[in-house]
Amino acid sequence: HLRITAHEPLLAGGIKSRRTNYVASRQVLPGGLIKGALAAALNEAHGVNPVTKPLDATCAADFPGFDALIRNFSAIRVTHALPALVGSPRPVRLPLSAVEYNGSKGDVALSKEPTPLVNGCHSPAYQGDAKNLDRYIGLAEPAELFVTRSEINDVSQRTAEGQLFTYQFYAPCTNKKQPIEWICNVNFDTISEPAERTAACQQFATAVQMHLHRLGKLGRSVTVVSKDGLAAPAEHSHNLIENSLVLLTLQSDTIMLDPAVVRSLPLGMDLHEAYASYWHDLSEGSLELDDFFAHQGFEGGYLYHRYLGAAERAHHPNRYRPYYLTLNGSLFKLRVVDKEKAIAFLTRWLAGGLPLSKWALDEYGKDNRAIWKNCPFVPENGYGEIAVNLDWHWDHRVESHQPCEVDYDEST
Repeated sequence: HLRITAHEPLLAGGIKSRRTNYVASRQVLPGGLIKGALAAALNEAHGVNPVTKPLDATCAADFPGFDALIRNFSAIRVTHALPALVGSPRPVRLPLSAVEYNGSKGDVALSKEPTPLVNGCHSPAYQGDAKNLDRYIGLAEPAELFVTRSEINDVSQRTAEGQLFTYQFYAPCTNKKQPIEWICNVNFDTISEPAERTAACQQFATAVQMHLHRLGKLGRSVTVVSKDGLAAPAEHSHNLIENSLVLLTLQSDTIMLDPAVVRSLPLGMDLHEAYASYWHDLSEGSLELDDFFAHQGFEGGYLYHRYLGAAERAHHPNRYRPYYLTLNGSLFKLRVVDKEKAIAFLTRWLAGGLPLSKWALDEYGKDNRAIWKNCPFVPENGYGEIAVNLDWHWDHRVESHQPCEVDYDEST
């Protein structure tokens, strides 16, 4: 895993909309951003122009000492880097089944009721409405910094019309001046040849130490330390299967459902059948959807034109298709049908993330382009990360057994 220390405030992943003059940094550094920064640093160090040139087997000979890394660069998985206090475990995304009630925190994923209630009558507040429910366990909140820039009109010596911009940065410390580091995991399991995998892992660690010194939109100074093994999570997990159940929480956004299928659903129908079909196909029938707490979102605009739009522009110049994501924090309550097969799949997904479904591979693999060139939301860029059976579900379990007693006037 990598521990990233910034020496300057970071602006990472922020895109200015045409409808605003405000650019905000991301608090979580995407895995694709880290991979892209390393690729650019390697290209620059070896005199490759432009520095955005992709790294693959065709140019491995141009990078002496890093040939195995370059050959397998697109197969290496880097998860999103999460901010934590220096020396702390890697934060964990809290599931959407987490609730708040009477000043307490709980979790209703294990509830057997269609509509979970506290003490049989009180409706708990979920993350959208809860006042004191953090989205992560163990996350450090970086201090925010704001910088305003403007272009001056040469004649009036005033700010030029429409050229005043504000940028929001994240400092490498909290508001209490506690130092922060960003933590991510790196996985090489998709490299099948053991010797090649070992070489790629060693060369990756060397490349990070020698060349990855700048990160973010403004190339801010960072120090990256590579350490053996996965970063320990802030929330430990139960066994992969507990009482024939798997509570799976998305730690990063994931492409799961085909938007064409979602659009075809009858008015008023929820996504249970669509998600059930997804898990059945992905697990080859070894896991069955029992319940879910999920939210979805679109990513398009700049991302569409940068990736999928580049492949479609020649034949569909006016086409626009945003990516349809199931967002981090979404929880799926899965019942085990085939234990041995389910464990094999869960182990693989924990290491490498949820793979893209067949529909996504077909959709984004057209025109003989690599999937990552058409779709940035691939496991290798940190998407599809999961946590399984977090202790949180059992330690904060909310189960309603008795309906509450309500006093009322019989005359009314």
